[in-house]
Amino acid sequence: MFKKLDYLNDGISPLIYKVFLPMLLASTVTVTTQIANTFFMGHEDKVALYIVGLFLPISFLMTAYIEGFQISNQVAIAIEKGRKNEKKISLLIKNFLLYGVIVSTVIAIVLSIIAPWIAAFFKVNDLIVNEFISFARYMVFANIIVVLNALAMSSLRGFGLVKISSLISVFTALSNILLVFLFVTYAQTGVMSIVWANLIVSFISLSLSMYYLIRNKILKLDIKGFEFETLGLQKLKSIGIPVALSYVLIFVSTFFFNKIVSPFGEEAIAGFGVAYRVQTMVLIVAISLGSAIGIIINQNIGGERLERAYDAYKKGIQTAFYLYLGIGIAVYFSRNFISSILVESNEVAEFTTEYLGIVALSYIIMGPMLTTLLLLEQLGKGLQAVVLNLAYFILIIAISWYLTRSYQRIEFFYVTISVLNVIGISGIFYGLVVIRKKLGVSNLPKAKLQLGG
Repeated sequence: MFKKLDYLNDGISPLIYKVFLPMLLASTVTVTTQIANTFFMGHEDKVALYIVGLFLPISFLMTAYIEGFQISNQVAIAIEKGRKNEKKISLLIKNFLLYGVIVSTVIAIVLSIIAPWIAAFFKVNDLIVNEFISFARYMVFANIIVVLNALAMSSLRGFGLVKISSLISVFTALSNILLVFLFVTYAQTGVMSIVWANLIVSFISLSLSMYYLIRNKILKLDIKGFEFETLGLQKLKSIGIPVALSYVLIFVSTFFFNKIVSPFGEEAIAGFGVAYRVQTMVLIVAISLGSAIGIIINQNIGGERLERAYDAYKKGIQTAFYLYLGIGIAVYFSRNFISSILVESNEVAEFTTEYLGIVALSYIIMGPMLTTLLLLEQLGKGLQAVVLNLAYFILIIAISWYLTRSYQRIEFFYVTISVLNVIGISGIFYGLVVIRKKLGVSNLPKAKLQLGG
């Protein structure tokens, strides 16, 4: 039904697009779901939009461990697929599913307990504090299914069945949009519509992914043969933990971002939340491209084709620059249209438009930089990526906190983000040096010694 790609022999440039475009389609539709949810909340209930905006930091924390698990799983499977060691792949998937259940359940319990503290930190209005706490608790427990689904989908991608995983993502994301619309419009469930829709579509997606894993004999459900696989733990340590830490930095920074914006009113918080979701949509291109290149590189590392791995890296970064040159310009000139479509309130839309007007052009550098960070993480250089992210967020928070408090102007926050995005070009050159060294470009015949495991 689906033509299999040869990651070790197909032309690099066509291969990048064959892997990247289906992943981009799936990711775009998934993030469009978040934009659509924002649209429904913004036009149906201003309080619901405010709650979704406040939940943004928690959503980044949940994304942190989801990404840590699925990227570790994807890399481990891609390497074993390159080695043609398919027997080990089934064991890896089982290990990761078990780890995912344990970690996501523990985090859900902790977040559920501290939800009232989070509400107090943001000084949520007494009239809606209970609604916010309930929403947060339901979302974190629903996320257990989301984690399992992410692991099953990453297993398909790591093995090379990118089209199947992408089609499942598109189907379930469109279903999510439809369900949220039905719940909001006819069931009048408000912000809880997002919870119920997430639960339903995640279960459907998980079922479909498991079906294809079993059908293609990637996953074998033999409990007797289960054992703890050291490669899975290795990848969680060298890749998963640094990836999760990078997202935790985003989680922590969004607390401070909301704190920086909060003195300017509820409309400012809502407007910034909408703009940040638009930015997430924009950056999904870099995330999809980085993930696609990572699969190609790691399968070639497993197959000891290091020249091809480095060629994939170079051509991938070039592609990122070309794409974001167009994206940055397009978002800048369409910022008013984007804001008017997503938000009915003129006051909220003004804050969204202002953010995009100041930050959009810096995406030309921010996109390739994010692709570089993702590749560092997937090549076991996650610590370097964490350090770069840490410096980025600390500078944004420190500089913009001082400027906005000193001059009482929110645009200084936006300008700080834009300037630091542009400075991020230095991180791209740093990533080039690190990846060249990792792949042993100067001495490829000896590079195998650097990439074992």
